[in-house]
Amino acid sequence: MKITVIKYRKLYLLLCSTFFILYCSFSFSQQNEIDSLKNLLTNAKQDTTRVNALLGLCGSYYLSNPDTVLILAEQVIKICNKYHFSDVKLDGIVDANDQTLNNLLYANASGLYFAGFILHNKNDYPNAINYYQGALKIFEAQKKSPDSTIAQQGKKDATTALSAIGLIYQKKGDIK
Repeated sequence: MKITVIKYRKLYLLLCSTFFILYCSFSFSQQNEIDSLKNLLTNAKQDTTRVNALLGLCGSYYLSNPDTVLILAEQVIKICNKYHFSDVKLDGIVDANDQTLNNLLYANASGLYFAGFILHNKNDYPNAINYYQGALKIFEAQKKSPDSTIAQQGKKDATTALSAIGLIYQKKGDIK
């Protein structure tokens, strides 16, 4: 009986040590990713690089630091707004062969969605809906793209945005 208890203790210590090492290495790798994105952001010369780094940071922080994500998402939106997407017909941009503009358009939608997500979790439903609807407008335009990859992604993202909007209306009691 005593030998069995000792074996289980050793197994328990081995498992705990393994989980601790895995947790530390995950935390370390997560911090390395964040440091790399911050470095990329600091040295970025192009808007596409800048918004991709900001969106990467949003993805890294959205569970642990939502207030930071809101600030980062607003920076993405501000950079993308320099290209006046709201002033042009979105279908024309999505159909264009200009990959940079398409990437910035998608980044804009992602920034809008991240901001909506954070505000949704803060129960700021009116502002969350506004951001989600802004993202949805872009995703709907992407669904019409002749590029099947962009069109398929637009369909998935539009569905996600619509679901988020529906959840808000359900929480408000507008949908049963």
